[in-house]
Amino acid sequence: MKILIVEDDTTCMAMVESWLQRWGYQIVKAVNGTAALTITQQPDPPRIMLLDWMLPGLDGIEICQRLRQQKDSSYVYVIMITAKTEKEDALAAFESGVDDYLVKPFDVPSLKARIKAAERILSYEQSVLENQQQMARHEHLANMGIMAAGIAHEINQPLNAMKITVDGLIYQYESGMEIPQDALIAKLKRVSGQVDRIDKIILHMRALIGPKTSEKP
Repeated sequence: MKILIVEDDTTCMAMVESWLQRWGYQIVKAVNGTAALTITQQPDPPRIMLLDWMLPGLDGIEICQRLRQQKDSSYVYVIMITAKTEKEDALAAFESGVDDYLVKPFDVPSLKARIKAAERILSYEQSVLENQQQMARHEHLANMGIMAAGIAHEINQPLNAMKITVDGLIYQYESGMEIPQDALIAKLKRVSGQVDRIDKIILHMRALIGPKTSEKP
């Protein structure tokens, strides 16, 4: 799993980076909010962010607020790391969209435990999303089956009418019966009408499935 460290203190950055590498994580680094937000919008972004509060330019609160406003990016689990110890500071962080809050100085096991908790939450979120997608696919297939059965019923009616008409003409011809021209034309028109009906059903089916793709020349 990738973890984004947003920290302008090089000593703190190096220390946290060494721990994460020892635990087997991929590291992505940013020293300010603009760089961090840019990283979160790239393909395959980090899913966990270790975010310092005090940064040049955008502070941690503003970064998290802007991060939560991004509509098309994957959810990023944010752990705020700060020296701020007041209750009001923690509340302000959580209200901005922070998921967890860790006060400096902190011990290494506390950081590791919070990252593991973040992984469990993200894993659960992913499994829920996959289940929802699977249910949606099953529902789509069920609806397609119902629609196909209805279409088959609709097409069978004109097909049966065409078969009766054509079978009648074949019987008259094979029996040597004379078929008046006007009667023949009328029956052929009925067959043509049934073909038109089937064509309309197919066009309606295509409209339900989706837009028609243009044929290549």
